[in-house]
Amino acid sequence: MKVNRICAALLTAGLVYSAPSSAFVLSFEGVDDGATVMNFYNGGTDSNGNSGPNNYGVAFGAGAFVLTGGISQGYSNNPSPTSIMYMPADLIIVMNMANGFTTFSFFYTSATTGTVKVYDDLDGSGVEIGSSSLIVQNTEGGCTDSDFCHWTKVETTLLGTGKSVTFTVDDLSLTGFDDIALTPACVANCNNVPEPTTLAVLGLGLAGLWFGRRQRI
Repeated sequence: MKVNRICAALLTAGLVYSAPSSAFVLSFEGVDDGATVMNFYNGGTDSNGNSGPNNYGVAFGAGAFVLTGGISQGYSNNPSPTSIMYMPADLIIVMNMANGFTTFSFFYTSATTGTVKVYDDLDGSGVEIGSSSLIVQNTEGGCTDSDFCHWTKVETTLLGTGKSVTFTVDDLSLTGFDDIALTPACVANCNNVPEPTTLAVLGLGLAGLWFGRRQRI
């Protein structure tokens, strides 16, 4: 009972963050066809108002669109049918995760070249701590069931904790991404350290809980 009251006080003070405890995968399932991802994985919605399954603290820039049609839209064999992320409007998009991540991987198919870079600050700023190149490989291995039938998994080595990723391509609508996997750097109490005044108020609240407990003994 005492633990429950303390947790309630922490939640009220905004100090407890519900973060995933292990690696998670962004498969884009549930995002509408033609919609942008936006805050679907950030406790919000895609551009059509659909809520995501979990709040991973991951947000995408405006150019991250989703396709759901599979072969009817020119792609196949993606690792988690049917949705993929693609870039029809912008040559570069940004993915942010403010609480940071320590591992990063993804699948892609592409008929153009590009790069995926990881940075230690938000919005593609700070120090670049990892980079992977995209090559033309969309029909590699002789697959013929669609124009984008071959997918490659890339695991990017990180030299630190990442907070943002930039996806850059040389031509529009020629690259698809799926199953972006990240391991969160923080798994509990992930909010920023509160200001001293907040800590003082929290301390008084916890002291009150302790005193109430003493009175009932």
